Amino acid sequence: MNRIIILLLAIPALAGCAAPRDTVLFVTNTSFGINAESKPPTVNIAYDRQEGYLGPRAANGGMPPVVASIQTNGDVFNPKVRQVYATGAAASLVTGPSGATVPPSDLSGLDGKMVFFGTATTVGLKVGFDETGAPDSVLFGYKRKELSVIPLGSDGNKLVYPSVLASLDTAAETGTLKGTGLTVAQFFATGRPAELLAANNASIRDSFSKLSSNAILSSLTPQQQQDALAQAHQIATDQKSSLDKVMGAAAPNGILDKTVLASLITKANTAHPGTVNPALGDTATADQLRARLEADEHTTTSLSQAVEP
Repeated sequence: MNRIIILLLAIPALAGCAAPRDTVLFVTNTSFGINAESKPPTVNIAYDRQEGYLGPRAANGGMPPVVASIQTNGDVFNPKVRQVYATGAAASLVTGPSGATVPPSDLSGLDGKMVFFGTATTVGLKVGFDETGAPDSVLFGYKRKELSVIPLGSDGNKLVYPSVLASLDTAAETGTLKGTGLTVAQFFATGRPAELLAANNASIRDSFSKLSSNAILSSLTPQQQQDALAQAHQIATDQKSSLDKVMGAAAPNGILDKTVLASLITKANTAHPGTVNPALGDTATADQLRARLEADEHTTTSLSQAVEP
């Protein structure tokens, strides 16, 4: 992590006249090595990666969008590495659904407050085999650091925590010499790409859901676990229904109707004063509305109740 911080701090000095508060610094550094020997049969795999981001934050919580990913196939004798590095609209397009049109990120109102976000990961695998080809020694090491310093923004009367995302999935296979491998899938994103990955990337969503649900369910009885899962499923179903209902009324065919949205906000606040922030009416696109509603289930529920039957 220290290497990334030092590098990010050094770049402004090399950038000439570029003002740090008007510049986005986005850095990745990756090392991946494999050493396989037949006599004696051993496999050593090492993976090291640093990612760092330093840039301005908009008052509304928007951030200049970036995304970086790296994936390996885990094959010692036929290794493959796929890496993505993208910024701006390309970062949003590469993380969004295939064929979808992603609107530009709303970066209006840059106020000079800076965001830092960085990760540092080291993974190592060493496997030794006996004369029959079976593994008789395995050494696996994993070290990871994550750090973010993110000033809160504001959307009307609401504080906004800008979106960042970092994920790592790794799996080691040690069955045979040829079958030994280390599979890595790592993502790093800010702003809209982080939200799109969280919403659309199944592996990221499944990984987080399993970790969080396992931690919670482990303390419950089998019947309590069954009841909790059933309740969670019903809540998710109801929330999706409410979201679809609001989007169908305020953004038919994917085009935002700000007049209808304003009417729904007024009706919701008339029925239950203060439940919906009037600043929601300043939303510019259907995608922005969907993202805000997905992040605020109470607002979604209130607006859905305001939609005419």
